[in-house]
Amino acid sequence: VRVSPLYTAARRGSLQCCELLLDKTLRDRKANVNLLNENNENALFAILRFDISDNVSQVEIQKQRNEAMQIVQLLLDENIRIDCINKDKSTPLKLIKSKFGLSKDKSAYYKHIEELIVKAEKQREYHELMIEEGILPDIGKLFVCGHGGVGKTTLKDALQRDWIQAKITSRFKERCPDPGKDDYTPTAGIDVQSIKLPDGTKFSVWDYAGQAEFYVTHTMFLDASTATFIVVYKIADYRMSEEGIKFMKPSEIYEEQKKKVEYWLRFIRSTNAGRKSEDEDKRPHVILVASRADWAKEFPNEAKQVAQTIHDEVQETFKDDLKILDDVFVINCHNSQCSDMERLRKILKERKAAVLK
Repeated sequence: VRVSPLYTAARRGSLQCCELLLDKTLRDRKANVNLLNENNENALFAILRFDISDNVSQVEIQKQRNEAMQIVQLLLDENIRIDCINKDKSTPLKLIKSKFGLSKDKSAYYKHIEELIVKAEKQREYHELMIEEGILPDIGKLFVCGHGGVGKTTLKDALQRDWIQAKITSRFKERCPDPGKDDYTPTAGIDVQSIKLPDGTKFSVWDYAGQAEFYVTHTMFLDASTATFIVVYKIADYRMSEEGIKFMKPSEIYEEQKKKVEYWLRFIRSTNAGRKSEDEDKRPHVILVASRADWAKEFPNEAKQVAQTIHDEVQETFKDDLKILDDVFVINCHNSQCSDMERLRKILKERKAAVLK
């Protein structure tokens, strides 16, 4: 059977060869993912026929399976045809289902691949719907993450308020509570809400609960290649003791807050593992926001320095997996008109425009 180099590379499970053949810098010489062989099969059929030997270690088996799933995601990202029908009247999804009767371990592996393909199929259907005449996609997706009590919901509310609303609500929404006197109401699970920035820019905002009991459910929803992630953490804090409230300066909570930021970045990375790419623009985009700037108002330089340090260190750690934006934000989440809030709105608007483009 006459086959293309890409089909051969996928059939052998060679991730490196597939990446080279589909390198965007090749331009016109880049491999055609939808080129068919004499059996009317494209490269998606090839990777599904890739046989992983049972005569190797479990570590090697898992390595080959991970690379095979990356090849599937690479082909899907290149818009390979999912509905291709071969001469046996089978499609890629039918071929996968035929393998479900294998061992439990192999069935789980093919089930994961099926989920990748079905997800891509739904995304394409949605995209086709949205670009029909008269229907223009004009809403961005924003995921707000962070531990409990950092101000995620407060930030989401403040992003929407213009200066007139800020004046009207200044007595209760714009007021900054003192350490130990903040009125914290935990978000239950995930709160999804459509919002508009003051200039009319629309977002679907997913506010994730910061309590540990909800983390398992978060894994089902944090996977989104076109979403923007905001990870919120505290730049100042307090502790309750027998003597009363003890204020914690930025430098005193640096290690603790850095670990919390790293936790959410690992969470985002793990739920978007199939989207690892050499092209950083295809990686999940993350904005770090240090909240409670009002509590650190006596230490503004220290707050900025600690926020910058946390940013630089995690940006280096996750540089191969996440696109952590260079901008550093130290924000009082109650103050909807502060300069950093305005700057954050500007970045979000630019990010949404880039995604929709």
